[in-house]
Amino acid sequence: MYLTLREPNEFCRFPTTEIESKHPLRLYLRIKDDVYTVWKFRPQDSEGLVRRFLAANPDPSNTHAAGYGNRRCWPLAERMRLT
Repeated sequence: MYLTLREPNEFCRFPTTEIESKHPLRLYLRIKDDVYTVWKFRPQDSEGLVRRFLAANPDPSNTHAAGYGNRRCWPLAERMRLT
């Protein structure tokens, strides 16, 4: 994904700005061996992604989200990092 300025990379290069603005990938960043991306989705696309995720990982009682406002229920390592 990384080349010199004399050898531009073809990744994330689009022929027109119309095609570029339609693509959901907005930004990518590479630090050593890690790649970070920023995506922009339309509301209906994001709802579809959430639905597919919850279908694959069901959480009927919302146990993953419930109670996380209270720091005492977090693991000790997380509490120590937050203070």
